Amino acid sequence: MAKKQKTFKIVEVEWVDPSTTSRWTSLKDVLEDCTYRCKTVGHMVHSDRKKICIALNWGEDGQISDIITIPKGVVHKITLLKKV
Repeated sequence: MAKKQKTFKIVEVEWVDPSTTSRWTSLKDVLEDCTYRCKTVGHMVHSDRKKICIALNWGEDGQISDIITIPKGVVHKITLLKKV
């Protein structure tokens, strides 16, 4: 008998990627928004108060790959997507 496969919610996560610079720059440039807004879509395999883990690939044997772990402090929005 085939084992029932676990299903994960498919979500879109909007988050901000922190940035850094090692060059000389003016304070004016530093105070401007220097972050990069990102969106990640995939299978939400874990979520707790500190982080969310999204797997981009999920195989029929239950293995996952290409996992991104995003700290909740940089997450702006999590949207549950409908299955097609």
